[in-house]
Amino acid sequence: MANSITPPQFEPAFDIVTAMREGRLNRSKAIELMAKTGFGLASAAFYLNALLIMPTGEVYKKPSVIAQLAIICSDLWMR
Repeated sequence: MANSITPPQFEPAFDIVTAMREGRLNRSKAIELMAKTGFGLASAAFYLNALLIMPTGEVYKKPSVIAQLAIICSDLWMR
């Protein structure tokens, strides 16, 4: 199921994002928890961004390769 997001991945993601919005989780911990469900770290970061943006009504656009590298490096640095 490469390139698929499965129910065991997306169902806990909503709870993880809610905990993040409520201040119970920081971004690094949220990504770590999402990775435990089968996401790669970068995929977890991108999916997290999409879930955070969704309620605002904004359109989520996957960042450029340079921006992706910056996000990954930032997430790794925060660990």
